Amino acid sequence: MEAKKALIMPVLFLCAVSFSGCMDNREKLHYENGWYHVIQGQEDSIAREPIVTVKDIVRLRLDSDYFGKYAIVGQISKHKLKRWGDETEKAIGQKIAFVFNDTVITAPQVNCRIESGTFQITSLSDSSLPAIFEALRKEKIGSIEVLFTGWEKDSIYNTFSQEQKDSIRLSMDYWDAKAISQGFE
Repeated sequence: MEAKKALIMPVLFLCAVSFSGCMDNREKLHYENGWYHVIQGQEDSIAREPIVTVKDIVRLRLDSDYFGKYAIVGQISKHKLKRWGDETEKAIGQKIAFVFNDTVITAPQVNCRIESGTFQITSLSDSSLPAIFEALRKEKIGSIEVLFTGWEKDSIYNTFSQEQKDSIRLSMDYWDAKAISQGFE
């Protein structure tokens, strides 16, 4: 059993930390929901460009951690996996932040390159994570849905329940969906 644990690819486990001043000097900027580098200096701040955003996430689910607290678990798209690995490697020994609605939710220190693309967001105040998960879930579904507006009229997709449609959208890769939708224009 211990050998199996040692073989598991690195996963980014995230815990909420006190991160005062992180967004202060850029309050007027809007940040897409996603992962960002933390620029270290006298006053930590968030990089302007995201490492990955919600549309770069393939799977997203609400789960629990080892302590039974809520956790948001996600997987980065195969199209952004190299970028995720490269950027987490650059951040070794530093922090990256998950930003939601222009607020830092968590800012963990990166300990190694994360090639698996898997991440987990936990928080000391985990009661807010279900609402954050629902908002991220809706954002992901919306990013796919907009690509296929009107398609359900001419397909078997129209016969699926809303839950089935949402499940398809949540598991679909945005970049593959975009390529498919552009191929039929």
